[in-house]
Amino acid sequence: MPVRVLHCADIHLDTAFSYLSNTLKENRQEELREVFSNIIKIIKERQVQIFLIAGDFFDVENVTSNTLYFLKRKLSEIKDVHVFITPGNHDPYMLSNGHKDLETLDNVHIFKNEIEKIYIEELNVNVYGFGFMEKYSNKPMLRDFQIEDENSINIMVTHGDISSDSVYNPITLEDIKNSKLDYLALGHIHKGTGLLKEGDSYWAYPGNPQGRSFNEVGEKGVLLLDITKGYCSCEFIKTSVRDYLIYDIDISDMGDYGEITDKIIKDIDNMEYDKNYYRIILKGKIEEGFKISMKSLFIKLQNHFHHIELVDETKYKIDIEKIKESKTLKALVITELFKLKLEDQFEEEIIDLAVKYSLDALDNGQVNIE
Repeated sequence: MPVRVLHCADIHLDTAFSYLSNTLKENRQEELREVFSNIIKIIKERQVQIFLIAGDFFDVENVTSNTLYFLKRKLSEIKDVHVFITPGNHDPYMLSNGHKDLETLDNVHIFKNEIEKIYIEELNVNVYGFGFMEKYSNKPMLRDFQIEDENSINIMVTHGDISSDSVYNPITLEDIKNSKLDYLALGHIHKGTGLLKEGDSYWAYPGNPQGRSFNEVGEKGVLLLDITKGYCSCEFIKTSVRDYLIYDIDISDMGDYGEITDKIIKDIDNMEYDKNYYRIILKGKIEEGFKISMKSLFIKLQNHFHHIELVDETKYKIDIEKIKESKTLKALVITELFKLKLEDQFEEEIIDLAVKYSLDALDNGQVNIE
């Protein structure tokens, strides 16, 4: 019979969200707790036997009493599940109060700085693990490691980097191959890899189960695995309450805000405008006479979305020959900028931006960089 495992990492509970107001900060922190509730629900519904948390469970060293109370209640709902946690670089064992509090629970085991093995007799599974004691760990702990018992299922959970020279527990693909592990559960990288394999050893980063900014875009979740000796199947399950999504919207030849608004809503078309976080990047070529006010466009869109940010990367349609004929300051400036573009002295995007800002300044006496 396969062993059913749920693998998650990098939840970053109690993230500060210091750039937000107190109310919005508390809402985001509550969303992270809601994500953990979603994970516990999956564990119960899918009859998970082993729950692996591969580091950065917490974002801070001083975890709030509210979060610890919440976690104890949630983990007590899965008393028959074996829970293994490895501290990461954001929540190292020696500096964090969170792990010390949770390891008082009977079904929770916290791995520390040396590789440790826990044998689960009823499942015939060895669970190995090691964690961060301080913020950095440049010792390649998996180097020269090999399983002790080839007749059992062997799993390891840890937080680290697939890089030979990282200061965050460096791991190489050769290390994974030589380990002979049936599955290596990793954390640290916030973009999931899906299930991978080196030699006979399967491994994965699940990514973080909830994005926290536009640096962590797309659906986020956990991995549900059925592991037998020599084989591992994997299912990605979404857990994120809200997703961070970035869309490029081509508004070429458009000239009014109603038209642009309709295009944005049509192109996104996922019916979750009021749920997710959106960054809309306007692209394409527009007439020089149409100066987009991002504030005006935002006002037209804000009621459609839970959260929206707008970025203007449009370019002006430029008839360089016509401008040259005008014998004006505008002609001189734009001609010189186009020379730089032709000479490849700067990246094309930078020159296009300089052209746009120059035209705004020369036509209106101001630059529109909202």
